[in-house]
Amino acid sequence: MPFTHEQIQRLRHRHRGYILTLATEVLLILMLPFCQSHVWLLSVLLIGLAVVLVMTVTRYSPLVSTRPVLYGLCGLALALEGVWHLALAFDPPLGRLVTVPHVIAWLLFFLVALMRKVKTLVREPFVTLAVVMGATSGYLLVGIAGGVMLVALWVLHPGAFDLSALPVLQDLNADAVAMAPALMAASFTILTSVGSEVLRSSDVTGQVITVVITISGQLYIAILIALILGRFHSRPPRGRPLPPSRSHGEDRQPSSR
Repeated sequence: MPFTHEQIQRLRHRHRGYILTLATEVLLILMLPFCQSHVWLLSVLLIGLAVVLVMTVTRYSPLVSTRPVLYGLCGLALALEGVWHLALAFDPPLGRLVTVPHVIAWLLFFLVALMRKVKTLVREPFVTLAVVMGATSGYLLVGIAGGVMLVALWVLHPGAFDLSALPVLQDLNADAVAMAPALMAASFTILTSVGSEVLRSSDVTGQVITVVITISGQLYIAILIALILGRFHSRPPRGRPLPPSRSHGEDRQPSSR
């Protein structure tokens, strides 16, 4: 059965979304030093990343059943982001109360987005440069979600952190907004299995978070390698059609030329 023009366009839009998502994540990482002095900048970058994920990869993904869930979590995270900053600016006690649901909303959004991205990548017919870049963006998304986990840990259990490893933040009253850029950077350090000095080695909760971030990154890399090895030789010869999709009700994706 030949592919329709709409199916081809959805595939192209999704592959562009992979590239745009990776570019947005790289920009977020590079801007973390500037976010330390401009605390609102990290929120802008997170909102931009959420919009890119929803409007590109999620919108054109063949996964339909969980799409409304991700849309709802995205809207909730964006709304709480604005409420959080307004509350911290005009009513700090209320802002501290909103911090916990705000962080949880972002964490759930990133986790659902990551699981959907893995399922979408597995359903790609074969590996292209755009697919590899999409898989790489998923790995960076693990680090961003880990940074959100560290922010939540700081709010709920600040004793897990070594303040001497955060000298810059001590001048900013060490609140959750000021902590976020440094904790996001620490998450990527933990993700690479190098480790980070911001968490006390004697605190069990902090070590559990470290293990979760490290193992999640390693598992994702294993999935990525399996995807590349399993799909690298599966591209059909020129002129031969792709095999039909095994998943009922999902779009069959053509190759991107």
